[in-house]
Amino acid sequence: MSGSSPKATDPPDAFWYEQEPEKWLVVLYGAAMLEFEDRTVRLAPGDSIHIPARMPHRVLWTTSEEPTVWLAVFCEPRDGGIQ
Repeated sequence: MSGSSPKATDPPDAFWYEQEPEKWLVVLYGAAMLEFEDRTVRLAPGDSIHIPARMPHRVLWTTSEEPTVWLAVFCEPRDGGIQ
């Protein structure tokens, strides 16, 4: 599981994550924008997203109004995704 981001982040050098485990992410406070190869997703408190294993993604932005806090749950890929 993982935690929070500082206020108003801009991604350093446009770093892309491409992680082996699947990830489920829910925003608890603040807001963030994630970029995928084919879309951009804005997340507010209570919003969640499933990110399949090895799907390239990056954090484009987090709000400057407050720290963005999210809960990320990582799990090994299974046939059919997260169960």
